[in-house]
Amino acid sequence: MDGPKVAKKRKLTDKTIPNVILQNPDFAQDSRMYQDLLEMERKLDWTMMRKRVEIQDALARNPTTTRTLRLFLSHTVSGQHWQTGGDITANFETGEGIPAWAFKIEGRLLELPTQRTRDKIPPRKFSTMIKRMVIELDRDPNLYPEGNIMEAPGHHNPALDGFSVRRTGDAPTNLRVVMYLEHFPEQFKVVGDLGAVLAIKEDSRIGVIQALWNYIKIQGLQDKADRRMVRADDRLRPIFGGDNIAFQKLPEVVNRYLAAPEPIVLHYTIDPTIPPPERHSIWDVEIKMEDLSLKSRMAVTIHQSKESAQALAKMDEEIALLAQSLHNSHLKRTFLQSFSSDPAQFIQTWLESQSRDLESVLGSGPSEGMTVRQEELKRSEFFRLPWVEEASRTRADSLHIFDPFFVIGRGDSRGHAPRLQRHAMRHYADQTTFTQWAGEVISSRDKTTLSEEFQGLEKDIELRREGANKLLVASEAYQHALSKKKKNDGLEDADKLLPVDTLGIVMVVHGEEFGDDSAFGTSLVKLGRAHCKVATLQEAYALTLNDTFLASLGKFIEEIKEYDTQRKKLDSRRLSYDAAAAKFDKLKSGKKEKEKREAEEEMEKARQR
Repeated sequence: MDGPKVAKKRKLTDKTIPNVILQNPDFAQDSRMYQDLLEMERKLDWTMMRKRVEIQDALARNPTTTRTLRLFLSHTVSGQHWQTGGDITANFETGEGIPAWAFKIEGRLLELPTQRTRDKIPPRKFSTMIKRMVIELDRDPNLYPEGNIMEAPGHHNPALDGFSVRRTGDAPTNLRVVMYLEHFPEQFKVVGDLGAVLAIKEDSRIGVIQALWNYIKIQGLQDKADRRMVRADDRLRPIFGGDNIAFQKLPEVVNRYLAAPEPIVLHYTIDPTIPPPERHSIWDVEIKMEDLSLKSRMAVTIHQSKESAQALAKMDEEIALLAQSLHNSHLKRTFLQSFSSDPAQFIQTWLESQSRDLESVLGSGPSEGMTVRQEELKRSEFFRLPWVEEASRTRADSLHIFDPFFVIGRGDSRGHAPRLQRHAMRHYADQTTFTQWAGEVISSRDKTTLSEEFQGLEKDIELRREGANKLLVASEAYQHALSKKKKNDGLEDADKLLPVDTLGIVMVVHGEEFGDDSAFGTSLVKLGRAHCKVATLQEAYALTLNDTFLASLGKFIEEIKEYDTQRKKLDSRRLSYDAAAAKFDKLKSGKKEKEKREAEEEMEKARQR
């Protein structure tokens, strides 16, 4: 594939302008402003990329926050004496008229005062924020067999905003609510000497390890000779169980001093003899959880909108097209200026350049891509060398014969030319014999037969026929494989191309995206151009194969078909002659002179056909 077609398919990314324009006084100010904008854009892109990576790293660590969980405790009563006045008879089947009460606990997160409306996220249900909750009733189990302990599992499906407990009774009851919260990350109680050293009651496992490491750094306990060892002071020696410990064993030591955190314990009293209070009992507890609001804001920051990305890509493409237009205009101006200053020398230089490029594409030669040295073409002795006679003979033979089993090429120093010449001369002799045989005049023998020479010639032609047909099928398949073009998903809106050509274009386009400073990108561009050159040679070879070898092979097969036609005509003439000779022999002993004369004329006519 040629160069312009490659440039047409690739996406332009170069925004620089030629140095000639930068140094031109007429454009110096605008060029300087444009260069400053490019430099600012590069710095801005680098800063944005660095910040985006930092945000992505923060997202991977799952940011956490501490929120306030507000708990609402309340109760209601029904069927109490002060409500019914003692006039309703209790129905034990339906439960109507039986004194009872219901306890309810609800919870919700308080909204942050500084949170914007657009950053709000759907509120979490209360049941998703507790691991387990136990409600204990302080009353006589002999009087109330319903059970005094109720447990509400965490992660209830579906999620709930609260839990309620209903029991029968008309006596005051004390309740104890034990609640285990679902913290993120998971919280632990720091026990023993480690809690006293770090002054931490509860924290996550990572938080405790970080606090211990900060203590080690502040006290300078890391061994200066072996940085992998940590020395113990008087306070850490009971914890480590020795004078020093390996750094990688710190998590193991910390785990020995971590225990389950203390639960949240709430006390509540239900007195059915009086109306319930109008206001709920409220408790606030802190819970650590994932900061989904911050995470969503950070995600929005790093994910650019599709419309903005398309607009930026369109503007970048327009800038690149304008920069490329400046490059093309500069090249065109330089081209025309060189032509106007010295037309003759310019044309000579341009032709030499085009000749070198063409020679480089078609095949490397002995002198910088040229197949024939310029100084050799200027000497008449060059055209008196043996290659001229051999080339003339090869050209003359190619006008009369074609042997599909070899291709006559340029002679070399290994003696190939004489061997090819002998092969061509033998083939020419066979062709001459075939011509004479096809136009022979049948002799006046009693019965026509084929000589051994003709039979051998027929076998040779049949052998060549089979070989030519096989060669044609194989060559057509090979030519089709060489020249087959197809679309490839690696290129957008691309025409059908050779696979090696497509690979080369993709390499060039991808390599140019890295810029000229990238060694990988430069190598990829060079390799891609080499593949494009291979594609050009492959396409040219496929065309040459079709126009020379396949065309000559097809012509040879047509000559074989013509031979078949002439062979059938010859068989017809032989049969006619044999019939006429048999008729003449039959009438030769008869007395009818007229019939003998007619039979003799018919036989003579068949012989001359």
